[in-house]
Amino acid sequence: MYISGSGQNADANPANSQVYVVRFYVEGEPGKKIVVSLPSKQYLNHSRKSKRLRIRKFYFGCGLSKRGRAKIKGNGRTKLLCIGAKVKIGANHPAGVYTSTIPFEVNYK
Repeated sequence: MYISGSGQNADANPANSQVYVVRFYVEGEPGKKIVVSLPSKQYLNHSRKSKRLRIRKFYFGCGLSKRGRAKIKGNGRTKLLCIGAKVKIGANHPAGVYTSTIPFEVNYK
């Protein structure tokens, strides 16, 4: 994600059909409910400098409820599931490309 500016939020929310949102399906036992969870204190790292932005909030969307829950349909697959994030850009964060790999878990509920 390319970020610039200062003192503002960068928002990638599935509800707004934004580009920088993770999209995926889960396959499993038809009819079962699942829950997606993410670890706290995740960061986006600047591609060239040793600066990072803390992710302030995760958003669940598409086929996920606001609490990260969904149901596996009769064909053994969920609807499209989406996760987005919000970061606050501070004065000391340079413009540039910020990336990260963020682990998440999917479990039967």
